[in-house]
Amino acid sequence: MEEERTPRICNPPISPSGDNKENQIKETNGDSRDPTSEAGNRRKELLSKIKIVTMSDLKREWQIRSEMHVKKQRLNPFSEEFDHTHAMSVRLQKGDHGYGRPEEGSRTEERGKRALRHIHKEVEEMVLVIREMGVRGRDGRVRVTFGRLFQRYERISDKVVGILLRARKHKKLEFEGEMLWQGVHDNVIITLLD
Repeated sequence: MEEERTPRICNPPISPSGDNKENQIKETNGDSRDPTSEAGNRRKELLSKIKIVTMSDLKREWQIRSEMHVKKQRLNPFSEEFDHTHAMSVRLQKGDHGYGRPEEGSRTEERGKRALRHIHKEVEEMVLVIREMGVRGRDGRVRVTFGRLFQRYERISDKVVGILLRARKHKKLEFEGEMLWQGVHDNVIITLLD
């Protein structure tokens, strides 16, 4: 069994003036942090995340990763190990749980969630702008024309129509027609629903 080696940190050489060379580097860089202690802290942090204690744990972890890679390659149409019959047998069908969705815990799922939060934030911002600049009707709902909203909101975001469509989808507002075009639909009234 191989002996585990730990890297040694050597003391920096002492300059003729008696100053430590490391201190000279700190002074020239304007940085007062100790790079060796930072590296040590980063190493400790990384090692605390690793759950491998012995060589057998390392071997088992590597084997698990290797098997997962082989399984993914059998499903990857761009891989030489692609197995069409296997891929079709495990493929999700419409109506199955998870169909049309990224794998749980994947980066794709996280990006989607982040994008959804961003879109909701933009929709709420548009509702706020409409509430501020709109006119309250007799029924208590706030209304604004598309032309007026476009002139004001295009300074905030260039995705005015896209955000309006998304807000309508989430039943935050309503307007007539499927699409709004600048100059053509300037007199279309947009009404807040909440």
